[in-house]
Amino acid sequence: MKTQARVVVIGGGAVGAACLYHLARAGVTDALLLEKDELTSGSTWHAAGNIPTYANSWLGMRAGNYAWQLYKELEDTLGVPITYRHTGAFWPAHTVERMDWYQHVAGVSRSAGFDLAMLTPAEMESLHPHYRAGKSVIGAIHDPYEGDIDPSQLTQALGKGARDLGATIERFTEVTGITRRNGEWQVATNKGDIRCEIIVNASGFYGNRIAGFVDQQVPIATLEHQYLVTEPLPELVQDKTLFPLVRDPDIRFYLRREGAGFLFGSYGHEGRLAFKDGLPNAFAHSLFEDSPDDIVELIEQAIDHIPLLANAGVQRFVNGPIGYTPDALPLCGPAAGLPNFYHACGIQIGITHSAAVGKAITEWITEGETEWDYAAWDPRRFGDWADKTYTEDRIVELYDLQYAIPYPHRILQSGRPLQRTSLYQTLADKGAVFGQIAGWERAFWFKRPGADDAGALSFGHEPWQDAVRAECENVRDAAGIMDISAFTKVRVSGTDAAALLDRLCANRLPQKIGGIALTHMLNRRGRIELETTVVKLTDDSFYLVCAAFFEQRLLDHLD
Repeated sequence: MKTQARVVVIGGGAVGAACLYHLARAGVTDALLLEKDELTSGSTWHAAGNIPTYANSWLGMRAGNYAWQLYKELEDTLGVPITYRHTGAFWPAHTVERMDWYQHVAGVSRSAGFDLAMLTPAEMESLHPHYRAGKSVIGAIHDPYEGDIDPSQLTQALGKGARDLGATIERFTEVTGITRRNGEWQVATNKGDIRCEIIVNASGFYGNRIAGFVDQQVPIATLEHQYLVTEPLPELVQDKTLFPLVRDPDIRFYLRREGAGFLFGSYGHEGRLAFKDGLPNAFAHSLFEDSPDDIVELIEQAIDHIPLLANAGVQRFVNGPIGYTPDALPLCGPAAGLPNFYHACGIQIGITHSAAVGKAITEWITEGETEWDYAAWDPRRFGDWADKTYTEDRIVELYDLQYAIPYPHRILQSGRPLQRTSLYQTLADKGAVFGQIAGWERAFWFKRPGADDAGALSFGHEPWQDAVRAECENVRDAAGIMDISAFTKVRVSGTDAAALLDRLCANRLPQKIGGIALTHMLNRRGRIELETTVVKLTDDSFYLVCAAFFEQRLLDHLD
């Protein structure tokens, strides 16, 4: 085994293989992937393998579309067989609110350069020979790019592509420790030590264990997720035509063709935490116990729309582990305060997002920044406040909301409160409705007569709007005060303080002592990293205030 490499990738699932492949394709061939078992272990091998472009965010859509573009060419590019079926998908809506959201998503997709279109019930039935809209479905959004891929074949293909370009993979090689010595990393394994310049933690739901080797914690916990595969159906044996995946968020199921049967999965049960007593050392190709009761009721509702499902017997259940973070988004990017250490783990939609994660990690390593804005996936958005209890409580709530309409002002309640300022109780006594930002309880608005329902959700008028209007009018006509205790504050001082800030900031620094300037901090390519207020205290001392979300990012930028 090699004892030295420029980059060591830890983890041989779809994400780790995608990182290695993208690195090798970018010319970083002195790269070594370490997998403690076989490639595809953990969450990869049992994944359903759906590749949606539809997502609730711009970055999520770009990630899905990039995966589709990459995967559909892999078989020809790498010369290896990959089962990839391009089927398209549609998402039915049973409510006007869901249709309103789909209209918004369709607009976002066009801004990202591709088109998710709206469908009528009749158009849905014309696309899918076994689907019946019935009276409850009022329309849908169509994702023409979706398909499904064999996760194991995908991972093996990415690994082969990386090896063909000169990268190396070591299976059955367990990482047992990581230390920093003389400006480089030393990775201890059961086969010996490896010195390297850069580490990528792509170890899935084991991501926090690897982070622990460098005295860090990352907020990842594991949930069970189950789907079933039916026995072959005569109708599908005779007719091998591909038809769209159906993902019904109001009933909370997804269904697609799997051979001559159906694959049916759901998010219709409570989130079930896995590994409550700690991660097992070995769970490479294991599954949890089947839980048929979780899925029976949803199948009964789904049969109203896919009548053929009523004829299907169950061939097998697949109930496996999925790593979640407290906002259900990946940890993808630089590790807080660590040189040349990157996280690429906690990725719930791992098969879809692995391609974009590999692209991003490679760009950070080779270019120092990414083509797209990955702030929403930046691991540094979480601090030590996101502990084990908070993470577990929050991901259980998020699992239940997996298919919920993502109203823009939903306030999550689990795992709170964590961090409170000294004014918390004073504001609470005044009727404050709190939300959470970067672990801090923040007063979002104040209840008043006629505007006191903090739980009402809508794309139209919500109670807080009347209350906030009154606050704004009071500030306009009189005065107001705001609690910024939770904001990030950093003092930069020394003889080179002004020169450092002048190099990093886009706007002119305040010239007079006591002066204030609002400015962006830029990266080396002149792109925006964050926004901060700069106060000049003395000629060689400055006070910076920025959003709590960017605390660690600001510290790393100043380092």
